[in-house]
Amino acid sequence: MEELGRILLVDDDSVDRLTVQRLLREAAPHELTEATDLASAQSALDEQRFDCVLLDFRLPDGTAIDLLQRLSAEGRHKVPILVLTGLDDQATATTALHHGAQDYLVKGQIDSGLLVRAIHYAIERFRVGQALAHANEQLERLALFDPLTETLNRRGLEQLLPDALAEAAHNGAPVFAALVDCDDFKRINDQFGHAAGDRVLQEVSARIRTTARTKDHVARVGGDEFLILLRGARSREAFTIAERVRQTVASQPIRVSTESVSMTVSLGVFAIPDGVRSVTELLESASGALRSSKQGGKDRVSLATSCSDGFLTIADDLVALLSNSELLSTSTQAIVRLSDDVVVGREVLVHGPAAPLESPDTLFRYCVEKRIAPAVDVHYCLKACLKACLLVARTLKEPQVHVRLSWSTLAATPIDELLAELPSGTARARFCFELSIEELVGNPARWLPMITEIRRGGVRFALGHVDFGRGSLEALVLLRPDLIKIDRKLVAAAARDSHEADLIRRLAQIADSLGVEVAGVGVESQAHRAVLREAGVTYGQGFLWDQSLRVPGLDSPTSGAIHST
Repeated sequence: MEELGRILLVDDDSVDRLTVQRLLREAAPHELTEATDLASAQSALDEQRFDCVLLDFRLPDGTAIDLLQRLSAEGRHKVPILVLTGLDDQATATTALHHGAQDYLVKGQIDSGLLVRAIHYAIERFRVGQALAHANEQLERLALFDPLTETLNRRGLEQLLPDALAEAAHNGAPVFAALVDCDDFKRINDQFGHAAGDRVLQEVSARIRTTARTKDHVARVGGDEFLILLRGARSREAFTIAERVRQTVASQPIRVSTESVSMTVSLGVFAIPDGVRSVTELLESASGALRSSKQGGKDRVSLATSCSDGFLTIADDLVALLSNSELLSTSTQAIVRLSDDVVVGREVLVHGPAAPLESPDTLFRYCVEKRIAPAVDVHYCLKACLKACLLVARTLKEPQVHVRLSWSTLAATPIDELLAELPSGTARARFCFELSIEELVGNPARWLPMITEIRRGGVRFALGHVDFGRGSLEALVLLRPDLIKIDRKLVAAAARDSHEADLIRRLAQIADSLGVEVAGVGVESQAHRAVLREAGVTYGQGFLWDQSLRVPGLDSPTSGAIHST
């Protein structure tokens, strides 16, 4: 006899419940759970999985229609529902079926055979309906998404465009978009073949999607062209996002078969003009800004200004742009002991002078990319950080002060010159040079003599952007930093996934065995904080504390343009 599985019976009449119990016992093996009202039925559905629900039409706190509507509104029709009623009323039956019930049975007219058949048929119809709904979702996705790059296609973008424009009109602000074009893509196809070209497009689209914000929309609008619809972004923010996309695409070669291919993109950022209603008109609006980037030498971002026909681009020579050090500003971010939320130190961040370079990460990557990091690090950023450190030292009792450097600065600058910028004597022990694993070049062992010299000078060394990858573990073991900072992406993933949380736990255990302290970066919620504490991580850094902890003297701009993030 085929089992009926787990059944939820919802009925406030004890006689009716006994009748259904008897019929089910006569019919087939099953596991029965009972509820007497809609509230307890909802709780049971929240906590358990059922194969079928037998739902009385009238209950003390509502009707079956109320529950069906509630489940439908919440998108939770995950179980077949049979409605039971004492009224042989076709209108009631039609209403229940219209709201998602699989079938309708009249009490007093049910025998065990009919009940079993109805349950089996309801379960089967529900499964078929779910399969059809999934198939329709897949078809809809195929109609709106590009199968190669998993971005929207033109049709998908066409459907989203009216809502984005209406939202902008409501807010009284223009919608910005960025047109992204792969530089010299034909060379990839000609040299390596179209399969390799497809692989490059997949990786480029993945890097664009991971860099864009969650509310942005990315679409493939041509063979090697993508468009990013930047919802709610002002011109400066749109320019900044586009610059991050450009840097991310160029950051690492793309592996194609046995070869590694370097790829860059040119971007044109523009405000969508009034009256644009189609993707074709949208692309025509973008052509001028993109053409400016291409003609300017490619691998750059151009912004079409709203006040003229001109375009803004990032200056090619950042050193010349930074010749006036007053253009730099600094901010600090707290490093907090997770056990008691005590601030134990601060990382000093340097902001650039122009919109796309205002973000510390964007400024840092731009300097590394343009191979001017050593000059900017030593002559501008380090000096700006030290000014900020004086304020940090006065405000916090013996804090650790973290200053970020690039590996290229370490390679190109004598260690004595770096140390000369710092206070002498025991005060140096409060300073920590932080270098990112992302920018580490070559065998980590080659950097050990320089790290050793830094330590001999009394300065600590931290390794940032650490995850559970082989490169991170190799650098951790070989370089033995005083502190590692777990990458923000791993922290965010760990709050959602127990497997990722276990990776942090294992990473913390490895670090502890080596005598290395551990901090988690990007802590933006109590969930992030909790998962780090449970994993055995000692410190945290992120906006969670910078929004809640007020440190006198660091929470407002000063004459030196020092402010708290």
